[in-house]
Amino acid sequence: SYNATNAQLESVVWNNGVIQSLGVTGLARGVNNSGVVVGETGSASLTVPDGYAYSWTSGGGVNNLGTLGGAHSGAYDINEAGVITGFAWPTGAAFSTFGQGFIYENGTMTGLGTVNSPTGYSRGHGINDSDQIAGRASEYDFSGSNKMTTYWDENQNLTQFVDPSGYSTAEQINNNGLIAGAARDPSTGSVLYAATWDTSGNKSVLNGVGIYGSKAWSLNDDGVIVGYNMIGTGVANRRAFVALDGVNMVDLNTIVDLT
Repeated sequence: SYNATNAQLESVVWNNGVIQSLGVTGLARGVNNSGVVVGETGSASLTVPDGYAYSWTSGGGVNNLGTLGGAHSGAYDINEAGVITGFAWPTGAAFSTFGQGFIYENGTMTGLGTVNSPTGYSRGHGINDSDQIAGRASEYDFSGSNKMTTYWDENQNLTQFVDPSGYSTAEQINNNGLIAGAARDPSTGSVLYAATWDTSGNKSVLNGVGIYGSKAWSLNDDGVIVGYNMIGTGVANRRAFVALDGVNMVDLNTIVDLT
């Protein structure tokens, strides 16, 4: 939520429609069924990171998860066992070269590695209850090479799904190992299309994508997917969608009362 008093982002949760501040600047990105929230303090900027990964509980407040020895970190998701994923900087690393995904369990943060060590980049975006993680990783470093959907199995073994478009990213993985995210259109190399992958890297593009693109943000264990679809250029033309069958996107504006 934007705090107009200090002109900063503020981490919040909603309980039955009531908004509650977590007491820190930054973003709250994930929550599990026990009410544990995870996120990143500071500006949560991808280009100039200045915060740390945290977890929050209503009784215990904010817990700094630390880093991999570097200056910054950010948490993206938490599963029902309280295992967390995100990204952090190892000792001596700069954001543009070495940031890597992590798994955090029982008070310990462990790096998930990169495709090309030691200069690679990776980030964990979603984690399921089997500790399988989906996210993205670059071939060399953050700014100098393509980023592709990446999957870590329950033993943290990394597999990158090389896409012919030159770019793809996973946002979430469900308990059946289905991954949701987006990949560029190979014919244009620019427009993002909402897509899913299995853990072997087989990709399926959702139906209903227009020429302006789309992205899948999350999914549940029934394979119901949510995200956005562009009906034109610019933010004003971004429409939330649901794919109840995991395949066909439905514009939420067409099934809710907007009055």
